[in-house]
Amino acid sequence: MENTIKINTQSIPTHIAHTLCRPLVGMVQSAYKDADFVAKYIEFHKNKYGELPSNYEELQKVIVQSQT
Repeated sequence: MENTIKINTQSIPTHIAHTLCRPLVGMVQSAYKDADFVAKYIEFHKNKYGELPSNYEELQKVIVQSQT
């Protein structure tokens, strides 16, 4: 038997959604400063979509900066 909870995200007040998402923004920003994470993301994107991400040059800067 499967237990599932369905949440109507449209019913969440904006100020609550912002409060819930605020920590996530910082975590994502931190992740994209990590050269290993960026390299894995680039590889994932190439494998999934068959091309480099559109912001590849910006992502590559993170990797280059970590090597200096």
